[in-house]
Amino acid sequence: MISKFVAASCIHAPFQDEEGREWLCSTIAEVKPTHIIILGDVFDAAAASVHGDEVSHSLEDEFESAAGYLNSLREAGPEAKCVWIHGNHDDNIKRKDPRRIPADLRSLCDWNHHNEFGKEFRRWKQRPYVKGKKGCWQLSQIIFYHGFDISVNSDQDEGLQMNYACGAHPWRLTVRGHTHRPVDVTQARRTSKVLLPNYYCNVGSIGLGNSQPDYMLRKDTSLWGRAACVGEVKMGRVNRKLGKEWEAEIRRMP
Repeated sequence: MISKFVAASCIHAPFQDEEGREWLCSTIAEVKPTHIIILGDVFDAAAASVHGDEVSHSLEDEFESAAGYLNSLREAGPEAKCVWIHGNHDDNIKRKDPRRIPADLRSLCDWNHHNEFGKEFRRWKQRPYVKGKKGCWQLSQIIFYHGFDISVNSDQDEGLQMNYACGAHPWRLTVRGHTHRPVDVTQARRTSKVLLPNYYCNVGSIGLGNSQPDYMLRKDTSLWGRAACVGEVKMGRVNRKLGKEWEAEIRRMP
């Protein structure tokens, strides 16, 4: 059995780029995937920021915007299983941090139980923002997760860490977002001359692209970009002896 997938990350509703949404929907419609996977930061969570009075919208506005975005992806791929792996911005809404949401109001901010928009969110299989097996989604030899670090080598380093957490099998591909910097499918290296039997890539940010939110005004966003990982993988039990049983590429939005 072959599973086809389209994976993207970092929508950051309600600041999302509508051209990015249209491009992602058209990619999904073209590929006709069995899985649509969003790798986190569906919400920006600016309305739950530790810095007060920086945005004029409410958390409910973020829920409404995100629900509409996710609904458009499902409509583009009506036969696909939909997966949402939480990112750090999504997790900020759930954190036990009174600077963001007071403890006595936190239960009211569960997006899955919102009266109007919760139905859309519940259509997506969700994974928590946890560094380890619990915080990723696996399709045979491919591991999807949001990401945690932002260093130059974090795509490779975290990819190896997530592979080890999920059984340390060779030939796996790890797909993540978080840094907003697209990275093509690349083979990991022990040294400049020693290749490892593992691969990694980064889908960038489909929501923000090259834009600069206020909290990034002092930082470099020149490598940010909009992209998605598209591919297919043979399903079944991961077997070290079978070799690489997937094909994948990073498609950058023109």
